[in-house]
Amino acid sequence: MKTFARNALAAMGVGALSLGLASPASAQDFKTAIPEDTILYVGAPDILSAMNAFKTSALFKMWKEEEVQEFFESLLEEADKQYEQGLAMAKQMHENGVIPVDPAEILKIRIQGFHMALTELSLDMEKGSKLNLCFCLDFGQTGDKAEAIMAALLNLAKAQSGGMMPDVVKTKLEGAELHSLTPPDAPPMMPQGFGIHWSFVGGKLVIGTSMDAMKNIAQGLAKGGLEKNLTTGAQYAAVASKTRPQDHGFEAFIRPDSMWSKLWAGLAMAT
Repeated sequence: MKTFARNALAAMGVGALSLGLASPASAQDFKTAIPEDTILYVGAPDILSAMNAFKTSALFKMWKEEEVQEFFESLLEEADKQYEQGLAMAKQMHENGVIPVDPAEILKIRIQGFHMALTELSLDMEKGSKLNLCFCLDFGQTGDKAEAIMAALLNLAKAQSGGMMPDVVKTKLEGAELHSLTPPDAPPMMPQGFGIHWSFVGGKLVIGTSMDAMKNIAQGLAKGGLEKNLTTGAQYAAVASKTRPQDHGFEAFIRPDSMWSKLWAGLAMAT
């Protein structure tokens, strides 16, 4: 698979060069499922289109130049070699029953979009701290396959943990199901409901650190959006009217005032 390392290296520039790409309608789903006062949002909703557009960019043309290819030849060949060896080892481990997932099935998974958001951040020893850093991976039609593979790997981790790994707690929601792994003996300073909480909704995996926040996000995705969400906020609307995120393949939004005020408040409390 000689093109693996070349394509992976070339794709590194996608995030910086994908402006001007049309975003799919599904990109709106995650933004309408996160709170109106979300502090930070970053999204690349259509990775394939971004990569295709990158292939017409000046940087990709430079990458295809013969001199550049010759310069990276030995590095790329070694990367492809290591990839093939790792893949062969994983296949053998699967055949031997060491790992429950066939690597060939993993290679069938496609990630159509990626989103990240910081929806909660507060440090308050009296009222309780809050932190929710969440991610969304859009697997599209391969969502069911990704969910099955994740479940198999979690079962393997549980079996090999020697009783150290807590049980996955499932919470039924309206149109979704939240899975949670929380530390059994969390220190008092730990944010409320802190752990790993995830849900598969419509081919999308949403995963974050706050149980309550992730319940709302998962339900928001299942219902097609929250009544008040990031896109309905006045500050986001003002920025979006100028940057027109619907016309681009990459978007970033931040509330610097909210970010810094919460960080300073936390530092003041710590000192």
